[in-house]
This record gives sequence, C-alpha cells and structure tokens, in this order.
Amino acid sequence: MDPLKILGAAILFFGPETLKGVAKEAGKAAGDLKEVPKAFEEGMSETDKTKPTEEEAQEPKTTELKKEEKPES
Repeated sequence: MDPLKILGAAILFFGPETLKGVAKEAGKAAGDLKEVPKAFEEGMSETDKTKPTEEEAQEPKTTELKKEEKPES
C-alpha cells in the first residue's frame, strides 16, 4: 500500500509526462545492467585463453639456433 502512495505523490509532484521519461530511462538502464555479467564472463574467458598454464609458466623456454650453411665455392 505504501508504494502506491509514493507513486501517487510522485505523479502529483512531477506530472505524468516527466515520470514517463524517468521510467523509460530506468528501463534502459536495467537492460544495460543485464549485459554486464555477460561482458564480464567474456572478458574472464578471454583472459584465461591468453594466460599460460602452470606447466608453460614453469618450463624454461629454449630457442634452437640453426647452423648457417656455408655456400660451396
């Protein structure tokens, strides 16, 4: 019952047109907030793909040097 009183007072104070705009903006904000967890999970999975595994992090990286072939003269 109290929310109805608050809504009624808001309509009298702000007017229906202003409340309509506020409600529209609140709906857009709520829609945007629904996408935040999805974006967070995508970012975390991207980070996991670029992060080396424990084995890769502990193994020293070696590079092979190729012997240069001398041209026959």
